Amino acid sequence: PAPGALAVDGRELPASGIGRYLRERLAAWCAAPPFERLVLLGDPAAREAWLPERAAPVEVVPHAGGFYGPAAQRSWLRARRHPAVLGAVAAFFPHWDAPLRAMPARSVVTVHDLIPFRVPGAFPAAKRALARPALARVLRTAARVVCVSEASAADVRAWAPRAAARVVAIPNGVSPAFADGPAGPLPPGVAAPFLLCVGNQKPHKNLAAAVAVLARLRASGHPALRLVVAGREFAAGGVRELAQAAGVGDAVVAPGEVDDATLRGLYAACGALLFPSRYEGFGLPVLEAMAAGAPVVASDPPAVAEVAGDAAPLFAPDDVAGMAAACDRLLVDPAARRAAVERGGARAGGFRWEETARRTARVLRQVAASPRP
Repeated sequence: PAPGALAVDGRELPASGIGRYLRERLAAWCAAPPFERLVLLGDPAAREAWLPERAAPVEVVPHAGGFYGPAAQRSWLRARRHPAVLGAVAAFFPHWDAPLRAMPARSVVTVHDLIPFRVPGAFPAAKRALARPALARVLRTAARVVCVSEASAADVRAWAPRAAARVVAIPNGVSPAFADGPAGPLPPGVAAPFLLCVGNQKPHKNLAAAVAVLARLRASGHPALRLVVAGREFAAGGVRELAQAAGVGDAVVAPGEVDDATLRGLYAACGALLFPSRYEGFGLPVLEAMAAGAPVVASDPPAVAEVAGDAAPLFAPDDVAGMAAACDRLLVDPAARRAAVERGGARAGGFRWEETARRTARVLRQVAASPRP
């Protein structure tokens, strides 16, 4: 371990998405500490609930407040005065909701994607207007910026050219639990055959295309097929409303967010993961499905193409006919399905959270050893 302490913003430790990104790193860092000590900023109760057996001392400093709001910024101004935070030699923020004031000089910030600025309608105009200067300030003050794919890094470099030299791409990994862990029971109302979509129901997830694929397949040889959407529901553009409008309302099941064991079971039982997103910073469900033995049919935004490689057929987000034809083949042709599963398993095996954590730790140690900006 490098001398000194690493401060980590752990507010999202229990959550999905960023929470998984953070938990996987902390698990690796507790097993092989990159620094002598870890200082976790967040809920003290979350440490015992989410951190594994610790090989490095972990001190928790209370830090609260929702994302992208003034409460979190005020909480940071209190937390930063704690001796453990003041004495840290580097700080890691696993999202760009980082301090706007008093950012530690040796900070590494992760920017997962630029959805607020790249996806029309993803956020209200007022929120985008506030987010733009906030992100710009974080990119100016961070010592390094980590992006989760080369595609996301290219977006950030184009959006903030002055930060380009400080941007590094470190791809996500996939948990071994999706390949080897127990498969939980399917949620109520879910039964084969079904296609699976995984992700929060936001506009860029393009669930209208998934519903259209379902309607097309049910009308052409798969009358019992269902669509299962695992992820948090939002008020606007919900999949149930889309399904009702398409005449397949009784064929869509939306169990909401599910735990890892249930998700593993869904991947194992589905006919295919359908991932028609219009924009992603990475596209983790593609890898999780491949690791769990599910074939994948996906859209072709740059980050998804980067992750999927040649292990899944890719289509334009509005190519409903192409996605439906690919799903049909996987449903009716066992040889095609076996080949897709084999390619996917090999592809997923190249993405490991331990390697992601190791590369992130290397960046943090470089920042800690650099002259103070």
